[in-house]
Amino acid sequence: MHPNRRTALASLLAGATAPWPALASTGTWPQQRPIGFIVPYPAGGVTDVQARALAPLLDRIVGQTFVIDNRGGAGGSIGVAYAARQPPDGYTMVIGTQATHGANAALYKDLRYHPIRDFVPVHALFDSIPLLGVHPSRPYRNLREFTAYAKAHPGAIRYGSAGVGSGGHLVGEMFQQSAGIQLTHVPYKGVGPTINDLVGGHIDAAFDYPITLLQQVQAGRVRALSFMGQERLASLPDVPAIVEEGFPLPPAKTWTILYLPAGTPGPIVSALADAVEKAIAMPDMRRLVDRWGGSLMNLRGAELNRFSQDQYDRWRDIVRRSGATLD
Repeated sequence: MHPNRRTALASLLAGATAPWPALASTGTWPQQRPIGFIVPYPAGGVTDVQARALAPLLDRIVGQTFVIDNRGGAGGSIGVAYAARQPPDGYTMVIGTQATHGANAALYKDLRYHPIRDFVPVHALFDSIPLLGVHPSRPYRNLREFTAYAKAHPGAIRYGSAGVGSGGHLVGEMFQQSAGIQLTHVPYKGVGPTINDLVGGHIDAAFDYPITLLQQVQAGRVRALSFMGQERLASLPDVPAIVEEGFPLPPAKTWTILYLPAGTPGPIVSALADAVEKAIAMPDMRRLVDRWGGSLMNLRGAELNRFSQDQYDRWRDIVRRSGATLD
């Protein structure tokens, strides 16, 4: 993990000093043993950073040890399929996204889990809005110039993402549709290689999140053209929001939700949802999320079940309309 991210997490944990009664001591979890926290992506990406910020807080609140287990590959489907096969006893959970629990159902013909039937959504975590970043040597200095260049040179702009079906890939597909342009997608195995190649000039652009692009933009190694949201990002006040440039607001928010395997006892689901609700409401966590350019999602229970079903339908439809396929 990058040193700046470690510093942010250390600051968060330093502020987490308020005592909580451990839920494990009430007998909700029958044994005192580690709980596997599956992250279905490589270390260093936005999903991994969120999980690593959350896990130590859950340690304190629940009174159990939450162990991060990165199982990346196939757009997150490998790790999620692994989680789906684990016993529904409360000792395995997984952080899911709009890709793993929506888009992948349209991208993969042989998906080895069902995003709805095989899981219980526990609590929504965060949503995020991406930036469009480009290599500073490229001739486009704002979003209008970017789209004009793309229209004059169809397919010439190569944009990278953390993989087929990732948030950066799908946002890029949605932006192409709304702007009437053609870009070339270059999938990588994780966000780290994507940003490395963007900084190195091996690709032209990336639609990614402030948590991964902010330092590169501030150092001048990446030029941020636009924030894909309604308002400017506080940590990058000179970067215009997409609506300021006269473009429609794309449905570009991506999200994370904590899931347990289907059949997990209700008391464990409820206790874990209570713990997550406490953790994400902490002031230090809120400040960290603001730096990410995201927001907290206070959804659980029946409302979260409806959201999960709606997003499953919606992101599958986005993929199908985009024509996105596996490379």
